[in-house]
Amino acid sequence: MIINPFKKYTGSKALLYSLIAALIIALAVIFIYDSGREKSEIYTLYIGGYGNAAYKYSFNTKSGEFIKQQEYKLVNPSFLTLSPDAKVLYAVSENDKNSSVAAFINADGTMLNEAKGSGEGPCYISAYKSHLFTANYNDGSVSVFKTDTSGKIVKALQQIKFVSAETASSHNNSRIHTVRIIKGKLSNNDYLLATDKGGDKIYFFKIERDTTENEMALPVQIPTLKLYQCDTAAINIPKGYGPRHVEFSKNGKYMYLLNEQSGKVMAFTINEQGNNLILKNLQDTIADIYKGAASADIHLAPSGEFLYTSHRRGKDGLSIFKVESNGTLKQIAYQSTGSYPRQFSITPDGEFLFVACQKERTIQVFKVNTKTGFLSNTQKHLTFPDLEPSVVLVK
Repeated sequence: MIINPFKKYTGSKALLYSLIAALIIALAVIFIYDSGREKSEIYTLYIGGYGNAAYKYSFNTKSGEFIKQQEYKLVNPSFLTLSPDAKVLYAVSENDKNSSVAAFINADGTMLNEAKGSGEGPCYISAYKSHLFTANYNDGSVSVFKTDTSGKIVKALQQIKFVSAETASSHNNSRIHTVRIIKGKLSNNDYLLATDKGGDKIYFFKIERDTTENEMALPVQIPTLKLYQCDTAAINIPKGYGPRHVEFSKNGKYMYLLNEQSGKVMAFTINEQGNNLILKNLQDTIADIYKGAASADIHLAPSGEFLYTSHRRGKDGLSIFKVESNGTLKQIAYQSTGSYPRQFSITPDGEFLFVACQKERTIQVFKVNTKTGFLSNTQKHLTFPDLEPSVVLVK
């Protein structure tokens, strides 16, 4: 339809053309405004590692500025997690026989309390339904803690030890590296999955209410949970692989396991039979093409279209995979990073990726191309004089 601006219209036709003209003008204004507007987002980062405190920073994507928000004083807070409502920050203190778990008020950094009983060398922590689960590297165990309504840790409930860790050099000794919660698709059961890097195994536990616990004796009446080993108990990973971290697809159909020593990613289908998780190996593919034998972390992009893994010692960097429709992976790129990349996090919108580069004492910032999955170095970074960062969480 062509409107002659010099012709005089009357009646309903005049009204219609006036509305069309107004719509065109409004769309033009919106387009001009959007095209000239720069996206400005502020993310919150929680950073832990080897030192005497963990930190909270804000990062402005427009200015590239990091601003310190809080400090959480603790020896070697090498891994962190937030309570479901984000009011409490939990941290492990990876400190040999003096290891512990601590709870902090997120808003001001005040420590609620610090609890022993986490086992030696806790390196991973998960929060779930007023409970905490830790993976304890040095003594090859999993621990369970209970928290109250304030987030304070009120009791160490359970510690499950696997093969005794006698010497740090023995490959056959258990080294528990990750504890992750997974929901059963059929039963709606809650399961805990634990990776054993030293024993080349993945263990499965069902999380159930502990009916033997005297809950009235506790400060608050919160149902107490306990780990019960599933009938399947464990699956074996090829000897020498060193299973470390895992990632789950959004639809719950697939699990991706990063193996530290072999540098390989294993893709599994996830099913359930009775009260047991059933994992079936779908793919076994190399991620660390430079063979550094020190692969670290694994995450999917929020879209689920791309998967990233971090690797140390060979050529420090991130391997990038395209996730195919059948859950398998195709490696598409390798992005160099700073020295010794450990854990990394992707922003909820998928636009930025932050890497904890331990040996450089730096958090490195990458821009993510959400269409291709490729990364570009923003040249923005946060460097610490007194912390070797091993974990960065982004919210």
